[in-house]
Amino acid sequence: MEDSDRKSGPLARIQTLREPGGPLADRVDTLLTEAFAVPQGAAFRASYYDDFPVWRPGGCQSAALHVGLDALDRVLGCAGLRITELLGLEGRSVRLGIVGAVATLPAARGLGVGTRLVEFCIEQARRGGCEAVVLWDSSESSMYSRLGFREFGTQCLMRLSDFPVKGSPLPGGGTRVGTGWSDSLFEFLRQRKSGLRLIESDIGWIRRHRNVEWYWIEGEGCLRAACALGRGIDLQGIVHEWHGQSGYLGPLFDQVLKKHPGALLMGPDMGDITLDAHRMAVGMVLPLVPALEPESWWFWGLDSA
Repeated sequence: MEDSDRKSGPLARIQTLREPGGPLADRVDTLLTEAFAVPQGAAFRASYYDDFPVWRPGGCQSAALHVGLDALDRVLGCAGLRITELLGLEGRSVRLGIVGAVATLPAARGLGVGTRLVEFCIEQARRGGCEAVVLWDSSESSMYSRLGFREFGTQCLMRLSDFPVKGSPLPGGGTRVGTGWSDSLFEFLRQRKSGLRLIESDIGWIRRHRNVEWYWIEGEGCLRAACALGRGIDLQGIVHEWHGQSGYLGPLFDQVLKKHPGALLMGPDMGDITLDAHRMAVGMVLPLVPALEPESWWFWGLDSA
């Protein structure tokens, strides 16, 4: 942990939380879990980090959680920043700051704590050479709009059963259908041509998603298609990661529909085949350099930290 910023007013200083454990980390965990109304089970205490492990202190090398403290070192709020690269943009990548895990103590709301924490993240992103800052949380869209953010991009939701590639007999060659996480899925995700770049160390937080269901098809000893459904407090009943050869996607989605007949599919605008889909913005963006065109940007579900 290190002191990152000092100022006067209710928010006396901002401290970067880098290591898990300890009283401060526990207080931030409680703040996030309560702020995002994470459902609690009878057998265990659920945590915000079960669905967003990228923000767990020490969980991701490229992410940091910043904690706002008052003069008595009481936690008033927090905000996370991850610096990474966006792929799939006509042969180039864009360096991005991803803001998430933004929460304010109920007693401190209206005092500018959230605004100052997000401003701090923007400053850090600028210093880190980012071309833009993006976020997905629209619950405080008025605050983000005041800071210069605007909606960008298009994502679609459609019934998984309406996906145009229908199920068909699986090709031969030792084809196998499976469920559950396998580390080989991480290398498969790293082959994506769009979304955020994954580096070797990202496997740690990707595999810690507690409430994601994984489905995959293997042929001749190699993964041919994979998808993920759900993520606890958001993306419930939604297939939000799906990659692979087109001939395998239909059979793969059939496996999902057997267990979740009402499942939805999230994806980019695919023209005619998504004409009946529900369209919405991907998120909010704050350009930090001129001439950016974020309307074509796309982020997969697990990228949406």
